[in-house]
Amino acid sequence: MDRNEIATALVMPQPGVADPAAEHTRIAEYAARHPGRLFGVALPDLRGPADAYAREAERCVRELGFVAVKFHTAGHAVAPTSELGRLPFDVASRLGVPLMIHTGFQVPYALPSLAAARAREYPGLRIVLAHAGMAPYAQEALEAARGSADIYLETSWLPVYALRRLIDELGPGRVLFGTDIPLNIAVERAKYAALQLTDDALTRCFRGTAASVFALPGRPA
Repeated sequence: MDRNEIATALVMPQPGVADPAAEHTRIAEYAARHPGRLFGVALPDLRGPADAYAREAERCVRELGFVAVKFHTAGHAVAPTSELGRLPFDVASRLGVPLMIHTGFQVPYALPSLAAARAREYPGLRIVLAHAGMAPYAQEALEAARGSADIYLETSWLPVYALRRLIDELGPGRVLFGTDIPLNIAVERAKYAALQLTDDALTRCFRGTAASVFALPGRPA
């Protein structure tokens, strides 16, 4: 993080880990050793009992201080418009934290339009479309964000021309810098550098929008 001038990062498990609860605890321990720099995002397994999913998400938010819930549509093979796909929305809404949703290549589960369709049932719930649909569905993610002021777009894996369009049309207050994995940090930063944005726009995309959406402690809400 220091080498790449990253001050704050959101950390979450991969969707296929054997024991998500253990990974959540490990993330919380790392965050405690680096206060103000690492914040957890809960990713319980949707394939288990619904009550267990809800309990683990609540533990992460209420006890471990996590700042959001992640819905990995592709990793758990669950579409947002399915009956099971309603559960992450219900839980995040009840806990009062944003819901981050994986979008991109893995059709049909990860289509941005499906996330947007379900989001209409939860006005006021802050929703972050991770990867903003990636290359093939960036326009679909943009349309989703146009349709709801509660939808924000995280931009890892986007082509630079799609990134430019999102910022031009939505403004930097609806766009969040992200890397998905640490190896992508330099590449994702280079995309923003190529756009020659103003300092204010860069600050919003790199820090301000995420700080506001996730209500990060000690940062603008």
